[in-house]
Amino acid sequence: MKKLIFIGGAPGVGKTTVAKMLIDKLEKSVMLDGDWCWYQGKHWNFSQENKDMVVDNIVYTLNNFLKNDSFDHVVFSWVLYLN
Repeated sequence: MKKLIFIGGAPGVGKTTVAKMLIDKLEKSVMLDGDWCWYQGKHWNFSQENKDMVVDNIVYTLNNFLKNDSFDHVVFSWVLYLN
């Protein structure tokens, strides 16, 4: 059975580092870093339109990783805000 592993925490605590270590240890694994979906160069714009776009991109990419039989482990790293 495919495993989805969430790594969440505050900015700068090592989420990406841990995720990279996991995919190096786990066979047939892939990683998605939420920051990759946000990166906009020097000037980040956290408008509602951009927030919606980032969530759509993450959902789309995670779904594709989960549907792909090439992967047994999907590691997702992101600053997860709970409202």
